[in-house]
Amino acid sequence: MSDSIGRVPVPEIVIAGLFPITSDFPHGRAHAPQVVVHRFGSANAKIEQRFLLGTGTKRFTVRRSRLRDSERVGLRDFWENQYGPFGAFYYDAPNEDGNGTTRYVCRFENEPLSWEMVSDSVSSAGVTLVEIPASSPSYTLNATVSRFPSSELSAALLSQGQQLIPLVKIQPLEAGYPAIYVSDRRCAIGGQLYQARLLDFDGISQSLGNEADEAQFVFGNADRVMRDLANDVDLFRASIEFSLFHVGTGIKLDLWKGDIVDWAFDSGPEFRVRVADGIYELNLPYPTRRISRTCWKQFDDGLGCPFSQQGGLELVNFPSATLTSCDKGYATPNGCLAHSMKRYFGGVLAEPQGVRIKDNSTGAWGFGRSPITSVSLVADSIYDEVLPEIYTDSDMPVNSKIAAGRDESDFYNALGIVGEGLLTAASLSSFTAGDLALLDTEIVKITSISGDTAQIERAQKGSTAADHAAGAKLIRLDKTIFVYNVPRNFFGTPESGAWEAREPFRSMAVCAVELYVTNIHGNSPVKVNNYTTSFIDGRIRILSGEQVDLIVEGVIGIESDAVPPVYLRQATSIRDIYAYCKTAPQGGNINAVVKVAGVALGTVVINDGQTFPANSLDGKDLPAIQPTQPITLDVTAVGSTFPGERLVVTIRL
Repeated sequence: MSDSIGRVPVPEIVIAGLFPITSDFPHGRAHAPQVVVHRFGSANAKIEQRFLLGTGTKRFTVRRSRLRDSERVGLRDFWENQYGPFGAFYYDAPNEDGNGTTRYVCRFENEPLSWEMVSDSVSSAGVTLVEIPASSPSYTLNATVSRFPSSELSAALLSQGQQLIPLVKIQPLEAGYPAIYVSDRRCAIGGQLYQARLLDFDGISQSLGNEADEAQFVFGNADRVMRDLANDVDLFRASIEFSLFHVGTGIKLDLWKGDIVDWAFDSGPEFRVRVADGIYELNLPYPTRRISRTCWKQFDDGLGCPFSQQGGLELVNFPSATLTSCDKGYATPNGCLAHSMKRYFGGVLAEPQGVRIKDNSTGAWGFGRSPITSVSLVADSIYDEVLPEIYTDSDMPVNSKIAAGRDESDFYNALGIVGEGLLTAASLSSFTAGDLALLDTEIVKITSISGDTAQIERAQKGSTAADHAAGAKLIRLDKTIFVYNVPRNFFGTPESGAWEAREPFRSMAVCAVELYVTNIHGNSPVKVNNYTTSFIDGRIRILSGEQVDLIVEGVIGIESDAVPPVYLRQATSIRDIYAYCKTAPQGGNINAVVKVAGVALGTVVINDGQTFPANSLDGKDLPAIQPTQPITLDVTAVGSTFPGERLVVTIRL
């Protein structure tokens, strides 16, 4: 029975043929284990510890100083038939005493086959063969420890020679998917078989700082098993555990654990996996969208990319364009230009432009100026930088990123990227036809706009049509699409009834969720969950996070800037704001105005004779607080007989 990685079978090694030439004397054989040396103290210290990473690979060196042309052709054909370093074959290696040979299963080392022509029909050649072990060792697992060695392992690690076997366990998030066990050799530890797949690893560290480890594992992919594994199951966010097995004591040290955040492979024999630990997401920059030449829009969604209504195939210059997909590029074979959607391209593409000008530094009194051609320079460094988000309802100066610019004699002409975000105003200028918007608790779809008047379709996404007062706020809604893959014959199984998907949201409110499934037969009916009419807040809010306490110590009084300004680490939305105090006011209420960047968010009140809040400010319609905006507090009213003592205003985020 063949081995498997996950649900992907591993092709068995097929031994084909006998190595065609016999080595000249002296022939070579190398059997050197891989050793890692850990030196203590300075470079002058002679104290070092050696770690043995396995027994090493047996290599054979075959050299022929005079190779006939027929033998050279036979060696070349044999190398090509074995697919270079990927095929297995027999090699009769001469014994060390010179009597007879011993047959081994070998492969070519990862190097090209070459020879040197000695004359017209005679050449010399040398190749290195690597033994493929016929048996796999088995070890007894005596104990498992996490991160830190036990006393027994610590004592064993003091010896000068160590043998450690790296072990990797991968567990995809798909329910019921088997765990994947791999190592740098095929071995069994405690009855668990580890496949020979691990080529290299680095980036694992243990420090007391707040940086996240970003490790990398390299797996063998010459047989395309890892490629098939990535197609069989979604490896994103799959957990990966790295352990070291100490052969001398039989103790497995579970050293590190993280999640797969990316993987890559090409036509070569390597499959690279990038892994980060649990602190990774906490250190992600916000906002997370980056400046890219790739379009971010969903193809033919009727909103950002209305291909069916506005586009068409341009087959003259792009003959490979298709009606069903887009490669997200601009002038690519199946991109925006190929679909006649130039004005809807969502990427950032700065192209050099030239202009013919006259150099004002030449000539006299404006006459005789030399004409020059000024060509803009594109700043490629802006790509992959974070794209700023801007939320404002008034004029606000911002710094832009220069994408391209050129000198036009007396001034510099530049193209800048300002940012993205929700720009609200008392008009419909920030809306376009096809947008969904929230009007109180009703979701509407804007079908057309004429000036400040819009035609809408009401009661969208499962919401209920209702009356709205003049001045009701209209909030544009954004749409995010998540695609999940399920295995064949998934529906109808117990796992399908327990299936769930989790997506991280931060400082967002969810108004509706749609779900449908699709296969070769088409799409299922769409199931809609609406939260605008069934929840008190009219949406799902992520009510978890930090809070800010503005504390006025001692007996309070009427004053502006009663507390030092407070700044947040990052842009954050508000849950609610309320106030309380230690000693109640007498003879009047306490009124406190919370301000952000000098603009009042609202007034919190503590009634006469009370210590608890008389009101609270709901943050669902308040703007997000930016990290550059100071939070301040003005006390505008206190008790006349006794003002009150130790006022605390809490802003929950």
